[in-house]
Amino acid sequence: TIAYYPVESVGREKEDYLVFVMSDAVLAEGIRGAMSRMNKYLALGVIIIMLLGGYVLYIYLQMNAKVENLSYVSPITGGPNVAALHKMLVDENWSDFYLAVMVIDGYYKTMRHRNLRQMQNLMAKLCHNIDHEFVNENFRIAYVHSHYFVFAIRKDRDSLGELFENITKSTIKFCQVNNVGVLFP
Repeated sequence: TIAYYPVESVGREKEDYLVFVMSDAVLAEGIRGAMSRMNKYLALGVIIIMLLGGYVLYIYLQMNAKVENLSYVSPITGGPNVAALHKMLVDENWSDFYLAVMVIDGYYKTMRHRNLRQMQNLMAKLCHNIDHEFVNENFRIAYVHSHYFVFAIRKDRDSLGELFENITKSTIKFCQVNNVGVLFP
């Protein structure tokens, strides 16, 4: 095989050529070596791009989880907030249900003897207590703020009074166990 390449000549008008004479095997070996190096660099580039893409996807999923957590989880109770309750009701196709708001009387009276963090911990415990005792496929709770809770209930109207009475008894018992003045829902 004969290969020739133009060579620039400084100060000359016409081009010079560099001529190589080599066998096909030597030329093929050189091309194979160059292609092998190119393939290695290409593979390395693809791996780097895939790693960067995976990292970007990981960061995106992490940020999505944080945004969802901020959107649907109460920072006080760690349980669902009103937006999460709404999402649950829509996702689970609740159509015929009652909404009830529970306001804790005595919250501010009790707060005079405790700091804000203690009251937030107390509301978190109360929310978890109600969640543990009452939440099922027909009862959902959401923390609104300070001393407000919202319940979504799928029951017949006649049994609501009994349910609210049980929640009141549970709340009074909770107050006694946690040495808190009586908080009536």
